[in-house]
Amino acid sequence: MIIPQEFDAIRPYTPEELPAVFEELFADPEFLAVVQQVMGPQATPEVLRAQLAQCQTILDVQKTFFLPLMIVSVASYLTIHAFERHSIYAMRLARKGELLTHHKDQSVLTLMTLDAIIDKERPRLRPDMYLGQIVQAISTSKSLHFAVVGLEGGLLG
Repeated sequence: MIIPQEFDAIRPYTPEELPAVFEELFADPEFLAVVQQVMGPQATPEVLRAQLAQCQTILDVQKTFFLPLMIVSVASYLTIHAFERHSIYAMRLARKGELLTHHKDQSVLTLMTLDAIIDKERPRLRPDMYLGQIVQAISTSKSLHFAVVGLEGGLLG
């Protein structure tokens, strides 16, 4: 496959370039640290070099390193999912009583307390007030918004 030169920075490596790329990776201590974290302490640089030396193509690298990791990941997920439906994060929320599973909008509304957000100090106006009383209430208040309430204190507007 011929790839235009403008894509050199992102094109895949050719099989002839792989040995030089492998050497460049082994010169990077951060790469070696990540590989040992992912693959365990048995993944020494010598073992990795021997495995990579057998890889002739990118597909060989994928089969040697990534396929086993994917198989282990899928097997682990399927095993734990059979016994535990929720993630560790969902279990933590469930222990606190904060897990919302179904009808999240209704659950959130039931958990909200309006007392924390209602401003009870806001000036109140009633529909039966005279204009002078309304002007007096507005002129002495620092608020820009006023609650219009009925005789029983219910909000009208």
